Parts: sequence; structure tokens; C-alpha cells
Amino acid sequence: MSRTIDLFIASPYAIDQVAAEIGRLAQLELVAQTDESKWSLDQGGVHAELRAHNYVDDGELRLERYPYALSARGVDKKWSATAPETLLLRGVADALRRDDPTGEKYFTLLVHDLENRDRPPARPTGGPSAGAGDAAPGSSSDAPAQVGGQPAAEQ
Repeated sequence: MSRTIDLFIASPYAIDQVAAEIGRLAQLELVAQTDESKWSLDQGGVHAELRAHNYVDDGELRLERYPYALSARGVDKKWSATAPETLLLRGVADALRRDDPTGEKYFTLLVHDLENRDRPPARPTGGPSAGAGDAAPGSSSDAPAQVGGQPAAEQ
């Protein structure tokens, strides 16, 4: 099973400017891919990619307000606070926050194992069981995402 950790980034800047700022502030090198719609980051055995994401809001988890995601993937891995991927993405979030403590340029959200829906959740039309089973396993349109067993927190 493939697992991901995503650092969602809200910024008024274009992706190339965001990549340059991450590089400058976190002292990391992000490399533009062919069309500059995706940037790669390789650091200490961790591979992450910065790109515009296509996730939609999921209940209280308002992902549409974050146009970009810096994502790392692991196979059969249980994320922890000390996993190299977690430390790398948390370091990027901390660097952005130190440079912009008011959140005017960057606002971040770190999420472990965000699940994709295979279809939008059904809207209940009546009765307590209406719409049951329509969400992807492990997700709920009424509950915030879990990060390490705790609700996701905006940073």
C-alpha cells in the first residue's frame, strides 16, 4: 500500500515563485520538471514533489484554499513524527512560517495519508442510513482528516 504525506500550501504566488522561496528559506534545491508545473525535491533519501493539486474540500478539511501540495510517498510505511518525510515537510512548513508569521504569503497544512475519494459523497435524502457506504473507506465528509491519530491542524 502506498502512503503519502502532503504539505498543502496557500500562497498568492505562482508555483515557480513558491518553489524558489521554499528553496531559499529551507535551504533546499527544488528542480523544475519539463513544463515547470511540477518541481522535484530530493533530500537525504526522501523524494517529494511540489505541484498544483486537484483535491476538493472534504467537510471541514478545506483543501481548495491551498493551491499547491508538496507531497512525499512511502510504500507500506506508517508515518511517525520522526519519519524522514515528516521531518522534511515539517521543516519546509516551519521555514515558511518563520519568514511569514502573519500568514500573508504562506499558509500551510500538513496531512498524513489523505485518501482520495473515488466519487463525491452522496447527499442523504432521508433516514439515518441514507448515503451510507458512499465515501471511500476511512474517509468521512463530516470529520476532519487525521494526522498521526489527531485531527489535522492548519499551521
